[in-house]
Amino acid sequence: MPRTPIGFIGLGDMGKPMAKNLVCDAFEAWVHDVSPAPVAELVALGAKAAASPAELAAACEVIGLCVRDDRDVESLLHGDGGLFANARPGTVIAVHSTVTQAGLLRWADEAAARGIHLIDAPVTRGRLGQPPRFICYLVGGPAEVLERCRPVFETSAEAIIHAGPLGAGAALKLCNNLITNLEFAAMSEAMAIAGRAGLSLDVLAEVGRGNGVINERMLAIIGGRAKL
Repeated sequence: MPRTPIGFIGLGDMGKPMAKNLVCDAFEAWVHDVSPAPVAELVALGAKAAASPAELAAACEVIGLCVRDDRDVESLLHGDGGLFANARPGTVIAVHSTVTQAGLLRWADEAAARGIHLIDAPVTRGRLGQPPRFICYLVGGPAEVLERCRPVFETSAEAIIHAGPLGAGAALKLCNNLITNLEFAAMSEAMAIAGRAGLSLDVLAEVGRGNGVINERMLAIIGGRAKL
C-alpha cells in the first residue's frame, strides 16, 4: 500500500522529535530545515530531504510548520518558492508555531483562495512530556480538516484538543502559556522566600508533593535549581 506523503518544516527541539515520529509505515516523511544537521539525522532514519519548501509542498498532502514566529511562517508561505505557490489544491497546512490570530486569519484566507486548507495547531508538551507521544495539540479550524490531520498528529500526540474555529488554538495556547509562566513565577518566588528563611528546597518539594499545591513542572524547577 502506498504511504501518504507528509511534510514537516522546522526541526528544532519540538519539531525534530515530531518529525521523527512521521517516519513510519503509514507515511512518507518529507523534511526541510535551514540547518542541515537535523535534516541529515531524519534522512538517516528514512525521511526524504526536500531541498526547498517548494519541493516539499509539491510532494505532500499535509504539511506541518514548527518555526519561530509570524515572520518565519510568512516567509515559508509566500513567494514563488513558497508553499502557497507550489502546494496542490486540497493540501492541508498545519501551523504548529505560536503566532498571532491576525496572521492566521489572513493566511487562511490566502490559502482558501488557492484551494488549500490552513489550520492553527500550536503545540505544548503533554502531562508526561516524553517522546514518542509527548505533544498536546491545540487545534483551531474546521472539524473535517482536523480529522484529515488526526492520523498525522496521533504519531506524537498525548492529547489532541479541538479548541474551536480558526484562531482558537492560538488563543488557547496563549492562555496555557499564561498559566505556565505564572506557575514558574510563583515557584521562583517561593524558592527565594524559602532560601531567605533558611529552609531546604527539598522540604519545599516535599510539602508540594504532600498537598498537591506544587505540580510536576514546578517540581522540575526545584530539581534544576543548581542550573538557575
